Amino acid sequence: MGNLLNPNNPVMRFIGKAVDCIILSMVFTLCCLPIVTIGPALTGLYYAVVKNIRRDRSYAVASFFKGFKDNLKQGIPVGLIFILLTGILCFNIYFTVNAATTTWLRLLRYFYLAVLVILWMVGIYLWPVLSRFSLKIKDLFRMCLFFAFRHFLTTIVCLIVVLGAAFLIWTSSGLFMVFVPAITALIISFSMEKILKRYTPDTTDEDADTWYLE
Repeated sequence: MGNLLNPNNPVMRFIGKAVDCIILSMVFTLCCLPIVTIGPALTGLYYAVVKNIRRDRSYAVASFFKGFKDNLKQGIPVGLIFILLTGILCFNIYFTVNAATTTWLRLLRYFYLAVLVILWMVGIYLWPVLSRFSLKIKDLFRMCLFFAFRHFLTTIVCLIVVLGAAFLIWTSSGLFMVFVPAITALIISFSMEKILKRYTPDTTDEDADTWYLE
């Protein structure tokens, strides 16, 4: 019994990680409510999942708010740009679907749909990259566009995971928000970290937090 209650026991560690995922998902959801903070919240979630859930550094909530705060200034405009572009493209697709069917409208519909898919492919990388690098917004989108096509297979797999998570949340009327966001970020991080490590400069500073190089 004593060994079972040992915090280093695999079962207790799993339970602890599961609880952290639930807490992170709930904090993430609350921080998304103002809408304008969705960008920093996504960045903080990815940062906390990798640093705490995977690397056992710091505490889950502390890691989330560090990532949230550090990327608040840039995460807000990036998030708003992403939401705005998604909204415009979805509206245009809706309009072309419900308007009178003509050849050019059908072609325009497919064009908007293709642009929307590319935008979400870029969005897969926005928040992990933002949590790792300091870039201007223009350079951030450019780098994520490069990643999206350079690592196309990983991009598609991650996009399917995100869409699957969105479907679960939608069909559960939001009930699965209590754990799906953190689990989704965790699944994506296994592929994403391999990519980000290739583009992260090594550091020789002994005092630097090099969790992402381990």
